[in-house]
Amino acid sequence: MATKSVENPHEEQQKTLLNRIVSNVKKLNDVLEEMNGRIQEINEYNRDIVILSQFWTNYNRNATFNLMILANNEKIDYSD
Repeated sequence: MATKSVENPHEEQQKTLLNRIVSNVKKLNDVLEEMNGRIQEINEYNRDIVILSQFWTNYNRNATFNLMILANNEKIDYSD
C-alpha cells in the first residue's frame, strides 16, 4: 500500500501571496531609498539656508550696532 502525503490545499495560494508580499516589500524598499536620498538633498539645501540666515542675522546686528555708534557720535559736540 503506497502512502500518499497529504498536501495543503491552500499551498499554491499561500506561495502566490507570499511572492506578492516579497515583491511589494522590495518595491517599498526601493521607494524608501529614493525618498531618503531626496530628503538628504533637501537637508543639505536647508543647511545652506540656515548658514545664510546666520550670516544675515550677524550682518544685521553689526549694522544696527554701527548705526547706533554713528548716531551717538553725531550727538557729541567736538567743538571744544
